[in-house]
Amino acid sequence: MAVIFEPMTVWLEIYNLDNWRYIYSFPIYIIKAVVIKWLVDEFILKKASRDGSLLHLFHGHIHW
Repeated sequence: MAVIFEPMTVWLEIYNLDNWRYIYSFPIYIIKAVVIKWLVDEFILKKASRDGSLLHLFHGHIHW
């Protein structure tokens, strides 16, 4: 993302870089991905397993 979408947004004049290099964003994207993965594992998957709905998710059936 840091080397694909950020340059594209600069080229489209959506985003303006001031004293920033694209590579600086790379660790931020990694940290964001790790935090989101942790949140999903911690809250959504644990809640689904407590409710018994996790098995339905893995079998391709979602029951509301």
